Amino acid sequence: MSFIYLFPLHAIALICGTPDLCTSNPQNVPPVNIPSSPAQKRALKIGDQISFYGIDFRNYNQYRTKATLRSIGNFCYIFVEDSQWRLTITAKVVQNLNRVFEQLTLSDRNRGIYQIETQAFGHPPNIDNDDRIYLLLLDIPDRFRFQGEFIGGYFNPIDQARGRLIHPKLGKAMWSNERDMIYIDTNPLNVGSNEGFGTVAHEFQHLIHWKHDQNEEIWVNEGISEYAMLLCGYPSVEHLQAFGQKPNTSLTNWPAEGKNQLPSYGATYLWILYLDEHYGGTNFVSSLIKNRLAGISGINQVLQLHGFRQSFSSVFSDWKVANYLDDVTFERGRFGYRKVNIQAKIHRKHRYYPIDVTGDRLEGYATYYLEFSNFRVGQQISFDFTSGGRFPFDIRTIELLKGKPVNVNSLQLSNNGRGTQILPFTDKMADTIVIIPSLGELPNVLGKSVSSYNYRVEIDREMILQTFVLQNPVHARYWEVLLVLSKQILSEIPRISVLTDQKLLVSKIPMQQIQDNYVYQIYLPPKMDSDTIIWQIYYLDKQISTGNLNSQKIIRRER
Repeated sequence: MSFIYLFPLHAIALICGTPDLCTSNPQNVPPVNIPSSPAQKRALKIGDQISFYGIDFRNYNQYRTKATLRSIGNFCYIFVEDSQWRLTITAKVVQNLNRVFEQLTLSDRNRGIYQIETQAFGHPPNIDNDDRIYLLLLDIPDRFRFQGEFIGGYFNPIDQARGRLIHPKLGKAMWSNERDMIYIDTNPLNVGSNEGFGTVAHEFQHLIHWKHDQNEEIWVNEGISEYAMLLCGYPSVEHLQAFGQKPNTSLTNWPAEGKNQLPSYGATYLWILYLDEHYGGTNFVSSLIKNRLAGISGINQVLQLHGFRQSFSSVFSDWKVANYLDDVTFERGRFGYRKVNIQAKIHRKHRYYPIDVTGDRLEGYATYYLEFSNFRVGQQISFDFTSGGRFPFDIRTIELLKGKPVNVNSLQLSNNGRGTQILPFTDKMADTIVIIPSLGELPNVLGKSVSSYNYRVEIDREMILQTFVLQNPVHARYWEVLLVLSKQILSEIPRISVLTDQKLLVSKIPMQQIQDNYVYQIYLPPKMDSDTIIWQIYYLDKQISTGNLNSQKIIRRER
């Protein structure tokens, strides 16, 4: 759950240390030594000094540091590491932080971070029987000088236990501070800046989330912390820009330490924001925090509890379209955001055809955007897609005319992962097509799942459709309608309807495939004339041929 900021004049990145400290089963942390309940504490006053346990993120060892209480509010204590007082933190910085946490933010002149988040998400834990939150401002030891990134803040779940414990993720013994607290960096983070206030909002959400769901998956928890920054008026534009430049970032597979995490913050932030804007607002996000199921399972359950029929995968399918279109005027805003602006980067732009691309790879719940243009309005292209076969794919298509969306659709694949789409569709014109592949819905599709795909695109040449009607030479009452195509089609199976005297006997049922051709068998009841039986063949929901049992047709279709 680390998150990253890019600072304007420096190639440095701010990341949150919480993901390195969170455990999947914190309730099972085995104690090494649990002391008796601490003695009743006296009321704290300005100038009190306390020795706290901190984390050295260079080796994940604990160390002790002295800090002095510099401010007391209705909802917080602000402690400053003694070595940082008047070096990176001044009385004015502390005063401003107290005001933002307690009284006002950029999003609300009447509420601070504490009120905004507790009213939206619920109250934080209270292990120390003190309603105030400890904000410890300190220079967090990290690898900044060697890796160009630094820990901007963290919440340590160990502080929600008592005594000395073995951290199940790190395998190290750690002492608990036995307080409801978050840690905020002072160097190089500017605590008194919007980035600093955003970091406080981010880490405070982690503390609240811990009370309600200790087993949440990293990507959900981080996404909600990013969302909390927006609620308080301190969103990270850099995160959105990073994801926009790298949309093939998996939503659900949080990157390991040392990997570029910035796009993952943008992805999870946009995901939670999309749920907020389209599936129930802050109430939905609050329900997600309080739901004890983790990750995709929790999202599916909250969708159901809020009365929606959609699943995680179907929402993801719309979400990936929204990340490219971001147009609230199209389809009642289904594919857009009102609170941010985003346009995902195109992975490949194609202008000359035919083309063949092989071996592109995608992680689970990541996507690419493929753009096709430079063909005349009304001219159609054929998009043939083949997956690696290991996992199913979900493919959305966007049709654009002069930069504006005119249609969004899905490309249906056969069971063997192949599909063909003729674009644009017959009822609307387009001059640009965007294809959006991603791994589809399947129980074993996880963020770490990877599959490849290939595609071929060409301007459709003339296709010849031939229909033949054959009478069985042995059983004369049986007839076959045979459709022969000059070009193979992969996914959309032609369908046939059968009528007699304007009465519909069969309605658009799939024809049977025999190699590259299609056939349908008709039984002619006794005393019924073959001239009265009318057949109609449909492809892509358009009638392409019709006749009776005594006819055959050859049709040339310019695509």
